[in-house]
Amino acid sequence: MFNNQCGGLQEFFDSVGFLSIFYDISCGFVILFNDPYALMFVALAALVGIVFGALPGLTAAAAIAMMLPILIAYNDEIGGLAGLAFLYVIGKSGRYGGSIAAILFNTPGTAASAATMQDGYPMTQQGKAGKALKTATVASAYGDYFGEIVLIFGAVAVAAFTRQFGPPENFAIYLMAFVVIGSVVSDSIVKGIISTLFGAVVGRLERISSLANLR
Repeated sequence: MFNNQCGGLQEFFDSVGFLSIFYDISCGFVILFNDPYALMFVALAALVGIVFGALPGLTAAAAIAMMLPILIAYNDEIGGLAGLAFLYVIGKSGRYGGSIAAILFNTPGTAASAATMQDGYPMTQQGKAGKALKTATVASAYGDYFGEIVLIFGAVAVAAFTRQFGPPENFAIYLMAFVVIGSVVSDSIVKGIISTLFGAVVGRLERISSLANLR
């Protein structure tokens, strides 16, 4: 089904080889905007996320945790794309919703909106709550759009670059990871090492595509 929707794009990107790395991105947009359920759930998630984020104690993470079982239960009716979009947008809009409580009640709805409380609530006390909310809305929208564009197009370029990595580059990355781990677990080095080794063991439990069995 997805191949049928992106057939024309495949021919176009095949003709311009240097842009072929953006085929998956373009195809993703085509699939998303051709799925009415996904678009409907994106709009619904924006509302749900803002409400959960604006209520202190109900964070975006809590909303995702509560909605996930429902989406899994109705996955066949809703579709996987709509469910993933729903959860993703809740996380985004929930962080913005936290600024509403921070500005109006001096209580951040989410941890990310704690800084908003510093300037937003004093503006509310001065009778400028509307201006503070508008500023938070515009800043969140522009910041999120910019971050998404960098993520979408930057991730493709980084992924294409990392495909050229060999053993020396991979070793350097692992070494850097252990340096970072050592810097953040200075209070309990033993626990940090145990957690790192446990994560490495879990990471090895992947499926080998050529053999179709577990390591």
